Amino acid sequence: MSASYRVRRVDFGDGYGQRSKDGLNTVRQQWRLVWERIPDAQAEQLRLFFADLGGVGVIEWTPYNQPDELKWTGTDFSSKPVGTLISTVSVTLMQEFDL
Repeated sequence: MSASYRVRRVDFGDGYGQRSKDGLNTVRQQWRLVWERIPDAQAEQLRLFFADLGGVGVIEWTPYNQPDELKWTGTDFSSKPVGTLISTVSVTLMQEFDL
């Protein structure tokens, strides 16, 4: 898991500055999910699922060790053959703050 923080920053003279959170939802989580050595048929199902979302469709998922289900979009899908009819698949989930 990684997180990015949205911050407004104003720099003044002599190296001084001021920072503040930019909005209500200032921390966005990002998770990289990896399915290692799965059958090609399952890899294709995952590819079709995330292709159907097209980077804009939202899914609901509960991250590891967190109490709440959150909204996510899938980006940066990849599938790599690692053996005969076996692949490793990965996708990045980006937290969304839709209604």
